[in-house]
Amino acid sequence: MLFSKKLNILFVGVILAACGGPGQTGINNGFTLSENVSAKNLQAGRRLAKQRCQSCHAFPEPDLLDKESWERYVLPTMGYRMGLYHRNSLKAIGIRSEFMESGFAGELVLQANIFPEEPTISNNDFQKITDYYLTMAPAKPLPPAHKPAILPTLTLFRPHYPALPYRPASTTLVKIDSVNHQVYLGLAQSNTLLTLNKQGEILKTLPLNQAASNMLLRPEGQYILNMGSFFPSDAPTGSLTFYAEKNKKSRQILKGLQRPVQAQFADLNQDNREDILVCEFGNQTGSLSWYENTPTKNYQKHLLKNSPGATRAYVQDLNGDRQPDIIALMAQGNEGIFIYYNEGQGRFREEQVLRFSPAMGSSYFELVDFNHDGYLDILYTAGDNADFAPIPKRYHGIRIYLNNGQNQFSEAYFFPQNGSYKATAADFDNDGDLDIAAIAFYARFQENLAEGFVYLQNEGNLKFKAFTFKGSNRGRWLTLDKGDLDGDGDLDLILGSFVLKTKLASEAQNQEWATQGPVAVILENKSR
Repeated sequence: MLFSKKLNILFVGVILAACGGPGQTGINNGFTLSENVSAKNLQAGRRLAKQRCQSCHAFPEPDLLDKESWERYVLPTMGYRMGLYHRNSLKAIGIRSEFMESGFAGELVLQANIFPEEPTISNNDFQKITDYYLTMAPAKPLPPAHKPAILPTLTLFRPHYPALPYRPASTTLVKIDSVNHQVYLGLAQSNTLLTLNKQGEILKTLPLNQAASNMLLRPEGQYILNMGSFFPSDAPTGSLTFYAEKNKKSRQILKGLQRPVQAQFADLNQDNREDILVCEFGNQTGSLSWYENTPTKNYQKHLLKNSPGATRAYVQDLNGDRQPDIIALMAQGNEGIFIYYNEGQGRFREEQVLRFSPAMGSSYFELVDFNHDGYLDILYTAGDNADFAPIPKRYHGIRIYLNNGQNQFSEAYFFPQNGSYKATAADFDNDGDLDIAAIAFYARFQENLAEGFVYLQNEGNLKFKAFTFKGSNRGRWLTLDKGDLDGDGDLDLILGSFVLKTKLASEAQNQEWATQGPVAVILENKSR
């Protein structure tokens, strides 16, 4: 049974990455809490839920969500994944087709059999599962155990707001070019890529066919990843396009991608030709794949993981055998971090090293050695809250997982941050340890406007103090990058804003973002 994230628009890192599905008003599938549920039936419901759920992902405990979320959204969606569209079979007619797009995208979903035509579970068994969750779930979302204060006194960075004539902000990509001291901004509303100087002035405007999600800067030019469909879709309309530095001519490198969010070059099969690793987040379907650079200069696709949710991946020798391995974050259903050990000649062996709850809302991760022991640790964020009603989730935030040297990771630090979307680590204050800068697209702005950006200053032994800058609430920050923009030897930051109306903020705040909010803010590091 797949606990599926359904609904709304979700950007992962730099890209829209949501699933389609039932609306915000909830779903009536005919299953409600039975009267006088016995202890025996509760035990049976838990046993059935474990059997069904754990075949696909980690078992979701009832206290992960409140009762209303289970009843109105999650349990009905679980039923859809088992071909159970309504308790009354006559009322179930036609519901399945609502999940199918027309054309090839719909065919992909049909072929994957994500929504079975016939039920794979009986009404009686699904009722027991329903009774278990609706009995055991809390009436209200459980609060975090501890919520550290965020001090609005950050002086390490000085904010600069480029005066750009684009409102409301729709920034899906930010990139600092530390070599040429420039900034790139990808704007979804106008499908353009802006090049700014370090003062934030426009140098170039490049029209794109689609909104940009990722960008690779190389000596020969720019490689821009286009997401394809802006809204949730399984249509393979994304692409990777090369723009030559010399003559500015463009050439499509890859096409037919399912809402790709990241691409990178690496010689994965050690044949002296650079291949391309691509995270195709997709929707109901997607993949983590590598595209082999063949002798004919064509690219041949090889699947690493045939499922949606590929969010971020890195190429790194993780076991010391001098072969390029892959480590990736999957953020749909079976959420977790997977290592693909390179066994030579293009073969990889998968090992899941971290497994998260399917309610976790995984959004980003980085590899970095936090404790300076020579082993790469994991900096991870969870905060995707576009699924259903965006209730507060006590497990959203920033985590550090330390590597014991055997690629076994254990949680060593957690900072609660509602809607945490991306975090990046560096020695920003030049004191010899790693600090963290993080954004939260789904922060609970009505409760704490400061939560949208947080700077965690490392005070030693994985203890951090949280700060934000004055005016951090001027944008709804979706994208983040670091680099030495001004060439003074320290690392600056850029945050990109994407204005999407949300109940997480007041009507006045939504209006301010739409009419006065910046496209981006450059945070100039003043440590040097």
